[in-house]
Amino acid sequence: MSSKYRIRFAPTLIPSLPIPPTPVSPDKSPASLGRRAPKSRQGCHECKRRRVKCDETYPTCLRCQRRETVCRSIPRPRQWQSELLCISPQDPDGLSVNKRLLLYWCERACHIMGHEPDMNPMSFPIIPLLQKSPSLMHALQSVCLAYEGFFIASENYLRERGKAIELIQSELMSMQQNQIVVQFLTVYLLGLSSAWLDGYQNEFGREHILGARAIIGILVAGTVKEDDDFTHFAVGAYLYWDMASSFLFEPDQQKPLDTVEMHAALQKLGKRIHPIVGNSMDLHHLLGNLGRYYRLVLDTRKRDTALEAKMEEQLLTWDSSREQTDEWKMLNGSYRLHGLISLYRISITVPNDQDAQGETPLLQTEYNSKTRLRLYALQILKNALRIPEDSSYTIGLAIPLLTAGSELTSDDEQERAEVRSRLKAIYSLNRLPSNVMAMSLLQELWILRDAGSELSLQELMLHKDMRLMMG
Repeated sequence: MSSKYRIRFAPTLIPSLPIPPTPVSPDKSPASLGRRAPKSRQGCHECKRRRVKCDETYPTCLRCQRRETVCRSIPRPRQWQSELLCISPQDPDGLSVNKRLLLYWCERACHIMGHEPDMNPMSFPIIPLLQKSPSLMHALQSVCLAYEGFFIASENYLRERGKAIELIQSELMSMQQNQIVVQFLTVYLLGLSSAWLDGYQNEFGREHILGARAIIGILVAGTVKEDDDFTHFAVGAYLYWDMASSFLFEPDQQKPLDTVEMHAALQKLGKRIHPIVGNSMDLHHLLGNLGRYYRLVLDTRKRDTALEAKMEEQLLTWDSSREQTDEWKMLNGSYRLHGLISLYRISITVPNDQDAQGETPLLQTEYNSKTRLRLYALQILKNALRIPEDSSYTIGLAIPLLTAGSELTSDDEQERAEVRSRLKAIYSLNRLPSNVMAMSLLQELWILRDAGSELSLQELMLHKDMRLMMG
């Protein structure tokens, strides 16, 4: 061996002391020794704020469950990802496109817009539409910012929202048939986000709902494309939105969209699974009309028992077999029961002579009305518990759960706790402050009911000047 190699690898003059072997832990491989475990980024905000380790149970971590607090969890990304968002860094008006926000929306936030992840047009499929409508792009980015910030109005959110409102006003001035669906989506996002903001308990997007109704009226009056995903989504999304907000309008402010064209559209589009309403567009259309009627009764103290009997028959004959999965059967079955509870609660809140004599068709059952309402409430809760807590279908249960919770008695402490737990899980999934307000409203109602009051959930909400739009 040459001298240069002898010098490089020559032994040291002072021999090293022998180092005892380090025992290897059975759960650590040799390759992992000396390497720190990667820091988790999925811990909830509450645990981070308290500087404690989060077990990352989704949607509600175990620490938050033990503390009985809402869990501001981190949304889980989709299992698949897009290769690249095919959109230029400048929109048609020269305003910047925030690709980070759009990717965050598609991977982590769009689940709040539908219960079927693999057929949600508000995810990656919406990207090409953003190039056609700058107002839609800014509306989507504003909702994404709101979701990211747990629906607390930030400066960036307000800026994006302001741009969207300014642009949609201009676009609506020159409405074209091929842009109607895109313009509806902009109004839809603006309306929902105005109802979702934290701290606004009497704001539900009134003007946007009225505008959306006009747009959908024009859409269904034209040629309805059964195979167009966004037309299908727009009609079903409007029906759900109308159902969720119908009680919140004063009776003289909104009329139902009960046109011949709408009923024809329901026949055409109701055959396909919708990511929000499943195969039950007609059920949600009926529930929207029921919500308006309930508000009319509370405001005028006058009832139409013939209309009530017709609605009851439609709800009782609704067949869950039309739904193609158990999740949809549980979800829309719960909405049907929500409708029946609301209908029967009317006869308790505003009784008439027929009710007292037992002549109304609504009371001819083997149970008295209060017992029946409780049984329906327990069935809704049973349906809810059959759906996994971290499922996107759980988000759709907010309205039926609120209705069911309002009919639980002091003997149902365990069931009341289950309702609270599910509403907390829904908040962790969609971050909507209305879920937290609903829990507070229920707690107040339970105290009144346990003290002997017959006040309904809807009456309490109006008394508190709340316009609570769930979902």
